[in-house]
Amino acid sequence: MRWGKSKPAEIVGREAGQKLRHTLSTEAVVDVHLADNIIPLLALAGGQIRTDAITDHIRANMYVCARFLDVRFKVDEAAAWIGIER
Repeated sequence: MRWGKSKPAEIVGREAGQKLRHTLSTEAVVDVHLADNIIPLLALAGGQIRTDAITDHIRANMYVCARFLDVRFKVDEAAAWIGIER
């Protein structure tokens, strides 16, 4: 049984390589997937990160963390930088 359209492994690998190449060409320390996971740690411990883009998922995670914890995030969209205001 097929659940959806499948993509050949060669295409999946090529797309993953292109995304990695893009991330490595920026000044990002973490990619968007890791950045999303680090947001709660930033909220708890403080600090800052630079990623290759600020995604809607990252924004939603910052919103949730700001509501649960008494923190305020600073974001520089152009530099894809996220930090904590203390």
